[in-house]
Amino acid sequence: MNVVGGALDKLRNSPATGALVAGLIARAKADPKFGSAAFSFKFSQGVEFGGKRASGNMQDQLLGFWKSEYRDT
Repeated sequence: MNVVGGALDKLRNSPATGALVAGLIARAKADPKFGSAAFSFKFSQGVEFGGKRASGNMQDQLLGFWKSEYRDT
């Protein structure tokens, strides 16, 4: 998927993106190799974008996405 234009701007400016970057930087700086040797690490967490979420089971929300109680999602 290619994200461009306004959608890309929203991702760049999202608090979730800022938190993700800050966490990755902190994790890199905590590694003993930081600043002295090349290293890598795996990232396997999910990142949620989109602001407010309705409470409840996400599968139920997917199957009934048109319902007013799921509007925030």
